[in-house]
Amino acid sequence: MAAGCEQEAPSQWLWHGRHVKLVDGTTVSMPDTNANQAKYPQQTSQEEGLGFPIVRLHQARTADFRRGRHLGKADHVVTWIRPAKPEWMDQETYDRMPESIEVREVLVQVNQAGFRTKSLVVVTSLCDAEEYASEEIAELYRSRWLVELDIRAVKIALDMDVLRCKTPEMVRRELWTLIWRTWPAIASVTVRIAWNPGR
Repeated sequence: MAAGCEQEAPSQWLWHGRHVKLVDGTTVSMPDTNANQAKYPQQTSQEEGLGFPIVRLHQARTADFRRGRHLGKADHVVTWIRPAKPEWMDQETYDRMPESIEVREVLVQVNQAGFRTKSLVVVTSLCDAEEYASEEIAELYRSRWLVELDIRAVKIALDMDVLRCKTPEMVRRELWTLIWRTWPAIASVTVRIAWNPGR
């Protein structure tokens, strides 16, 4: 469904002739059981017994701009090594992943009202600094602010901000069911509304 929406997107929606893939992190909480706390610990800022287990759906890495191939100030290309296989991934899928990839890391300063973060690192596979200036990548990131708001709205509409399952295994199943069954349909409706804003 998502591929169909993307193929039908008008050319003026593209950035440098490309379909942009936006990835953002989010969190969800769940019932406070011993099993869930052991697998998905509550936030460290909360006192023990006063918080709920929380799943962090994001990737966290540290950028060191002293390393790699420098493209400009706080802009470089580095090699990421494939991490160890996560427990939820099957071996066949893991084996298909490249052992390493080259990515570009760009430090973006965000000074717009409504943004939580003052500065952050944007990671992209667009490593040609002449064709894709760091300022353009920064501006593209700033324009994706609605993604975070959309994820929050979807989580609330689907009652997904607080999961219901009491064991880690069932939490994973509940999460994947919500993601794979509902989000593509929501994306399809959103795109069709954008195509026909007067209807």
